[in-house]
Amino acid sequence: MSDNLDGFTGEVHIIARQTAKPGKADELVSLLKAIKASCDSDAEPDCIRFEILRWKDEICVVESYKNKEGIMTHLNSEPTKVLETKRSELVVDGSRVIKLFESA
Repeated sequence: MSDNLDGFTGEVHIIARQTAKPGKADELVSLLKAIKASCDSDAEPDCIRFEILRWKDEICVVESYKNKEGIMTHLNSEPTKVLETKRSELVVDGSRVIKLFESA
């Protein structure tokens, strides 16, 4: 497990967890669904999986990419950029945890 892309040479799997601010979970999930649509399209051919999980205000995203380049494409996608501009309004400060894994 890692918190950065150093040393990854193949598929990269990400688990990202965050807590939405009160009353903001639906808006956060809506933005994540726009990101999922991008991941599922030809815009992000190296995205293998983008799954959104939710329990009340706790949001978890499970992602898989063919390679590091796929992650960079994802991070530079318009829907991801939109979420990043709004994240501070939607997510409890300090609640976001991102872990990276490679296949076993």
